Amino acid sequence: MIRDFFNTVEEDTFTEYKNMVSSEQFYERIVEKVRRLNITITRDKAKILMFYTIYSSNRLPNDLLLRQMREIFIQMFPQIAELFKIIKREFKIFKEIKEIEGKQHNKLACLLQHIESKIILHRCCKRVWEEGNQHIPVFTNHDSIVTTINNRDYVASVMREELTRAIGLPPALDMEIWGEEVL
Repeated sequence: MIRDFFNTVEEDTFTEYKNMVSSEQFYERIVEKVRRLNITITRDKAKILMFYTIYSSNRLPNDLLLRQMREIFIQMFPQIAELFKIIKREFKIFKEIKEIEGKQHNKLACLLQHIESKIILHRCCKRVWEEGNQHIPVFTNHDSIVTTINNRDYVASVMREELTRAIGLPPALDMEIWGEEVL
């Protein structure tokens, strides 16, 4: 099904989506679209609602706002919504496996987490560790790398290069400086 999907879409189908996500404008655009429905939400609320929309099952939610969010996503990115639907589809062959019973929609989240870990752990951290002769400390936190303040610019440059190589676009990276209050 996925092969058939990719055989029917144009190569630039994902360009707008990739640009919006990599420039950190995705949630702001969602907030704008929801505002047109006379509903006001914050960026953080839009993020939570979109996580639910993208990662939940293909079944139509009972909640009106969640249904509206799903429709907004489908209107903005119909082919991407269709691809996600295919990936999250329940297949009869998996119904007998107790560990994933009723959770087949998690395939998309698991796939994206796997890709993220490959890029962050196996590309970025590995490169920093090797190029730094095992002297640059790196700790991961989901899609982030924590290091010392003296190494932050180097680690950020490695992340930019590796993420750009992986997704084809330079990412927008945020840096946080942790102090005792964070720890």
